[in-house]
Amino acid sequence: MSLCPSCKSKIPDSPNFCPSCGRSFIKSTTTNTIVKKTIAETTKTTSTSDKNFIVCAILALILGELGIHKFYLGYNKQGFIILALFIIGCLTLFIGIGILILLVLELVVFIEFIIYILKGQDNFDETYVYNQKFWF
Repeated sequence: MSLCPSCKSKIPDSPNFCPSCGRSFIKSTTTNTIVKKTIAETTKTTSTSDKNFIVCAILALILGELGIHKFYLGYNKQGFIILALFIIGCLTLFIGIGILILLVLELVVFIEFIIYILKGQDNFDETYVYNQKFWF
């Protein structure tokens, strides 16, 4: 038995993946240790993502208050959360709380824009496309 480097759970000798977290491995037949690549590394080297970090950053900057950048990444739940907060902020604007909601929403979206633009394509793909990190 060996340990998964990702989740540290025990991996039986026969499978080439961790049953707990789903990571795939190439095992050495002589020492039964994990030698090389994970699924994310293999996918990253063999195919490119159709999600461009610049397009996502521009969508976050221009239409981020509507959650369009989240929909672009395929994070529909998070996109609807942002859209709902925008609508609630607009509807409660006249009583004052809407200003606070919209300012916080704008701050979150602007931080995401900065993070997206600073990541670069490879790091962006690894973080938001393959590992699917939903927020920040």
